[in-house]
Amino acid sequence: MCSADDVPLGKPAPDLFLHAARSQNCPPARCLVIEDSPPGMDAALAAGMPVVGYSGAPPSPTFSRTPPRASSPTLPA
Repeated sequence: MCSADDVPLGKPAPDLFLHAARSQNCPPARCLVIEDSPPGMDAALAAGMPVVGYSGAPPSPTFSRTPPRASSPTLPA
């Protein structure tokens, strides 16, 4: 398990996601992030990881926005 205490910068910096990938010896492009906040989505994209936005509540205009860098890499086979 990784937490924000393990890295110098929190979201929207990609540090935590990159730390988690390194700890599992997994390239960032092979990870999938399921995130519940726009800053977390930005962090995942900055880390080069595909991201899926999740919210238990009905969609809101703020959360359902497309991040500026909404190009998630395709997971290789």
